[in-house]
Amino acid sequence: VLAGHLLEAIRRVRGCDPRRIALVGHSLGGIVGRYAVNLLGAEEHVHTLITLGSPHRGSPWARVLARLPVFRDSPSLAQIAPGSALLAQLDAAPPLQTTSVLSIYSEHDRHCPRPMAEIPLRAEDVRIRNVSVGAIGHEGLVIDTKVYALIRSTLWEETAREKHRVSTATR
Repeated sequence: VLAGHLLEAIRRVRGCDPRRIALVGHSLGGIVGRYAVNLLGAEEHVHTLITLGSPHRGSPWARVLARLPVFRDSPSLAQIAPGSALLAQLDAAPPLQTTSVLSIYSEHDRHCPRPMAEIPLRAEDVRIRNVSVGAIGHEGLVIDTKVYALIRSTLWEETAREKHRVSTATR
């Protein structure tokens, strides 16, 4: 549902503009972005997806939190549990053709530890990278200067590629 809302918002923002956009999502936001790009067709609108501490292989906390009364009706928790059908769908999606994906994670993230934040890679997934930024907590991923520099340099490179794509396509 959230990925569908995101796709609608992306379409509204882009309008008739031939340039594609970049998405940056923290934690569950990265899974929402990945679902929109990989499974709902947002790839045509997004040149780069960057995720920060996102549970690409599931969150070890999802099953624990789902037992609490306040979270019992939360479909998101079931969807990010290790081995969920949603995560299996994402892993089985066809390789991306034009969108680059960068999963940034921390060695010290207690909410989404390293192995859970890495996107499982297949040989054909040449547009996906997993990058560790060392000892930063889950919340620190959104404010750390090293993470900011990595996001900035990635967006700089991908935006340059996108400008070249648009100029080549409009000739």
